[in-house]
Amino acid sequence: MYLNPVTSLSTEWFTKSVIQGSSVGRTDLRQIKSNAYERHTVGDGEGRFEFTGLPQDDYYLTCKITWGVPNEGLVQMTGGVAYAKVTVRNGQTTKAIVTR
Repeated sequence: MYLNPVTSLSTEWFTKSVIQGSSVGRTDLRQIKSNAYERHTVGDGEGRFEFTGLPQDDYYLTCKITWGVPNEGLVQMTGGVAYAKVTVRNGQTTKAIVTR
């Protein structure tokens, strides 16, 4: 699970890369600076995850989900990206469901 604060640059990335599935373009200094604010964690087997100590703000959540599908005696991996936009308020727990 990845968490990015909502900014003009992260909105461009989120719209083009996550929602549309296309390339944002070459990495520039703004992207490197923006990556410094990205956080990530791993969910449990039921998809639960937690980020702590976040400042009040709007965030994009993205998560790559994969699973195996039996195919002629082998297991073929498949999946996709689920996402959500959430608002974190000071002192509150925010629950989110990521979907496609």
